[in-house]
Amino acid sequence: MTYYKDEKKRIGVTYKLLVFGIVFINLVNLMSFTVSSKINIYGSSWSEGTGAIPFFSNDLLGGMVIIFLYMNHKLFWINEQGEKAFLPKKYEITPLTLKEIYGAKIRIMVNAVIVYMICSVGCYYFVLLGNRYPVMDFGKNIIEIAEAALAVAVFALFFLLYDFITYLGIERAS
Repeated sequence: MTYYKDEKKRIGVTYKLLVFGIVFINLVNLMSFTVSSKINIYGSSWSEGTGAIPFFSNDLLGGMVIIFLYMNHKLFWINEQGEKAFLPKKYEITPLTLKEIYGAKIRIMVNAVIVYMICSVGCYYFVLLGNRYPVMDFGKNIIEIAEAALAVAVFALFFLLYDFITYLGIERAS
């Protein structure tokens, strides 16, 4: 088996449950926001309207942050004899390079967030189409999805740099 498959096996399926739990919470929030927006739209101010319901929301961003924090903790840290240990430091004696180690770990993190994003997009359109929402701006939604993808890239880069700086700090200390 490859290192990537070994890491996926080591961390188990709890991160998938976390991803789908956060997607469910976002779905409930989106449904409640859609219902309240419909009341406002079909109320007295139909001519003004409230515009399209945004895809890129605090819920989506918060879910990404939670998933990245959880995955970072699961992939880069282990408890060893009651203390936290930085996992890539433990692999120094193996024939793996840092590039292979970090590549596999970042790939797992980004895959989890991509699954989260795809499920969120699906829920978003499911709720809007299911409620026959009158204002669906697909152009704006595509831009918001691109913004969310950019946020994923920024978070992945941030955590990669954070873990690499941690590795360098541990390397200097020893």
